[in-house]
Amino acid sequence: MVKTELLNSIIKSFKPDKNGVITREGAVDARQTIENFKLKLIENYPSKCTKKLRESDTKLWQKNLTILRQVLLHHNLHLHASRKSVWNSEKKCVDHLYSYKIV
Repeated sequence: MVKTELLNSIIKSFKPDKNGVITREGAVDARQTIENFKLKLIENYPSKCTKKLRESDTKLWQKNLTILRQVLLHHNLHLHASRKSVWNSEKKCVDHLYSYKIV
């Protein structure tokens, strides 16, 4: 596979919406795809872009986002994080919704 095809398959596994926004739930769902493409990513990308992939497991959503950030960095793209506050009427407090967009 070519690097751009690998990148596109990894991004699709995070299930972005029509605006390209990725949520934490999408990062959890991407675990299996990242594990499937692990060897191909290590073969095709330089070691600085696969550091987190080589040194740790992909069970946590934070690590999956870091792996995506490192692969995007090789393609001169970035992952922009944003936080939105939403009032939760049941808990009577503010909840935060986190989202990530490829820029």
